[in-house]
Amino acid sequence: MKKAMIHNKIKRIIYEELWSWFLFLLNWIPGRIGAYLRGTFLSLFFGKKGLRCKIKENVEIWKPKNLFIGNNCVIGRGNVLNCEGMLYLGNNVEIGPYVSIYTINHTTIISGMKSKLKTVEPVLIGNNVWIGTHSIILPGVTIGDNTIVAAGSVVTHSFGDDNVIAGVPAINIKNKVNNE
Repeated sequence: MKKAMIHNKIKRIIYEELWSWFLFLLNWIPGRIGAYLRGTFLSLFFGKKGLRCKIKENVEIWKPKNLFIGNNCVIGRGNVLNCEGMLYLGNNVEIGPYVSIYTINHTTIISGMKSKLKTVEPVLIGNNVWIGTHSIILPGVTIGDNTIVAAGSVVTHSFGDDNVIAGVPAINIKNKVNNE
């Protein structure tokens, strides 16, 4: 039993080192060529990767094996994708620059920081979703198909299909947009 645990730990360390080196070497290649190279080679570490995905410069992805990407996705520059609790991106998802998506939260003040408890929850993003620059998506959130997340939004809870959401915290503003 102990030998298997050591073997698994060594495999995990090698995997994480390879990921770090691939990310370091590919992260600084500019332009379309760099985006396609990252989309091709970094995806070797993902849980699943669809066709024609582009990953822009300076993207930080934690636990890439828990990232599942559909077809025709674009991950903008400077993003932080924490995939510890699984991150699912549908088809035709475009994530603007400097977006943060988290699947893990630290303990609440009520339970105390010394306990170091963490909650891990998946994030699911549907098909045909656009996420604007500097948005933050928190653990446990589901964003339905055909949804726009306005720039600078903080998404703290789930939304269904066909929405336009904005604000801190984000709310559905589709009806407000259509009535004006």
